[in-house]
Amino acid sequence: MRSNRVAVENRGFVDDMLFMYRRYPGILILHISGAAIAWFAPGDVLSRWESLVEAVAAVGGIFPLLNVAVEKSQFPEVTAVYFALMLAAIPYRLWVGCRMWYAGADRGREVYKNISLKERMKIIFMTPLLLCAGMYFLFSDFYFEWNFIPVSKSRVWLGLVGPLFAGGAQISCISLSTGWICCFLSSIVSYTRG
Repeated sequence: MRSNRVAVENRGFVDDMLFMYRRYPGILILHISGAAIAWFAPGDVLSRWESLVEAVAAVGGIFPLLNVAVEKSQFPEVTAVYFALMLAAIPYRLWVGCRMWYAGADRGREVYKNISLKERMKIIFMTPLLLCAGMYFLFSDFYFEWNFIPVSKSRVWLGLVGPLFAGGAQISCISLSTGWICCFLSSIVSYTRG
């Protein structure tokens, strides 16, 4: 187990994604399923399979982000099914995000020990804000999109980077802040124990 933690330290984005897919094949299946929906589902998917309408409505009732994404999309039914799949998997995706942070926790603790008190104070005060912002934006109707990656206008982009816009950014905020909070609390515990 220790060797996996050390191996995480100095890698790029692609290596991190491959590591995540090897370690958590459920995420790979989720991303492949999402890409298949984005690229190959018919434009009237909800009209053809009416049983999906209830599932999409249930997920949209919990995550208003789905409804806003559907309104802005040029292919609303495909976007509805795609976002419903990604948002329904939020608990698993959040668990994986926290586990990924934990895999690099030794490096995080090392960084935390070597920074100045001023930098530590920034982390201490900004981390709860990051956690609250992630939770707020996850359960609000805030939808964002980058103009150079228009997932609402391109099914190709939806399949490639859609998980980021379907709750992925919020999950990153929540798992990163949770990891730093755990790091901070463990440093307090180790300090009090001696």
